Amino acid sequence: MKKDFSNVSAELVEKVRVVVKERQGNTFSVSRIYEAYNAVFDLKEKPETCATCLANRARKLAEWLKDYDNWTSEQAERLAKVEQEAEQKAAASENEASTEQSEVAEGTIEQSPETATASGQSDTTAPKRGRRPQNKEEPNSGK
Repeated sequence: MKKDFSNVSAELVEKVRVVVKERQGNTFSVSRIYEAYNAVFDLKEKPETCATCLANRARKLAEWLKDYDNWTSEQAERLAKVEQEAEQKAAASENEASTEQSEVAEGTIEQSPETATASGQSDTTAPKRGRRPQNKEEPNSGK
């Protein structure tokens, strides 16, 4: 079962890191061990000075910290992957738009009026509306 560390505070992690560091030097602070242990495992155990009890709780805190560090690494990897995928999609969209504009400019594809308007180009293929040009010479004029 995977543990969820999303609600763990930085302050709690630091407390555990201190206990684990002290453990490596075979120094145990009863109050720090039990404070961190009770907070991590949501318990209300009363401190005991039994060396084995302290060592076991410090060991469990070290295991918890290892799991926490693994979890944060996995989260960072997932986030990096999501960001990379988003960048790739954005680049692909940008490339697709650039290719389409190049093809329009080269005349290899026709641009729809909607696309032309959106890209700031006018539609030159549509007939102009308005008055027809008048011939200077009118047919059947009696003159």
